[in-house]
Amino acid sequence: MKQIGFRKDGADLAPTPAEQTAPADFTVLAGSVVRTLRSLTDLDAWMVARVVDREQVLLAADADGLPVAPGFHQPWEESVCGLLLGGGATMPLVIDDLTALPGYRHSVADRLNIGFYAGAPMYDRTGALIGTLCGLDRTPHAVEMPALADLVAVQAAMLAKLLDAELLNARYQRTVRGELPAAHRDAPTGLPDRVAWGGLLAEQEAVVRRYGTPAGVIVVGVDPVITAGALRRITKVLRDEGKRHHDAVAVRLDGRHFGLLTLDRPRREVSGTATRIERKLNDLKVHPRVGWAMRGEAENLQETWRLADRRKFERHRDSMYVGG
Repeated sequence: MKQIGFRKDGADLAPTPAEQTAPADFTVLAGSVVRTLRSLTDLDAWMVARVVDREQVLLAADADGLPVAPGFHQPWEESVCGLLLGGGATMPLVIDDLTALPGYRHSVADRLNIGFYAGAPMYDRTGALIGTLCGLDRTPHAVEMPALADLVAVQAAMLAKLLDAELLNARYQRTVRGELPAAHRDAPTGLPDRVAWGGLLAEQEAVVRRYGTPAGVIVVGVDPVITAGALRRITKVLRDEGKRHHDAVAVRLDGRHFGLLTLDRPRREVSGTATRIERKLNDLKVHPRVGWAMRGEAENLQETWRLADRRKFERHRDSMYVGG
């Protein structure tokens, strides 16, 4: 069994220029933490992840030989951290030989060939789990670092506090400004138009990558010929969805298609939103066709939009086939 201890050479621990000049910033801090911990230890990987909507989303990673990188999504219960910390752990956990644990065989740790784990949960101000900090290695290690658990716990607590503060501020800013601003508006509805939609997706993609924020896209098609009154009522249905919690933006993509971008709504709520919109528009007799997708199902929000649009088409096609 290999031994793990603090490396004596601290030459790699000097702050980068970005770290030296940046104000308190979660992304910079997370990158610095994983880089420093990797420099201090012999582990293959150190990672910071967000836990949200029953998924683990990697936000920062410093790894060698393991398939981990920022932006990687996986179900929380299928992750190594979910396996080891998912039972409501409140303390850091250091396991020098995962292979000796009951249930290791056929687990996610076994599939990834992980032999060593050091990690700690990250909690927000309400006590809810929002992330993890962990180190992994493919080889079991004899730990010669009595302070490793304390070090991981302190770093995790620091990251959790800053992440929680930035998430809270982001939600507050959305509440203050209401609808996200758009330079281009559709004149008949006042909604952002297709040009604004492209900019909105790009802007929010940066937020998703920074915080692992859940995002969903709902695409709605209606009858090709609608009255001005029907258009006003359709607009109200979609705009009201954005005002529910200041976490969605409606746009008019073209004469008969609309889009809704949701932020911080979990999958279950996005599904419910799509169902609610479809029901309300059915009541207006505009024959809606609705499709939706989550950002975690695609490479980016542009691809999420395409996936939602394809599902809209497929649902409409299938309903016509069943009806016929």
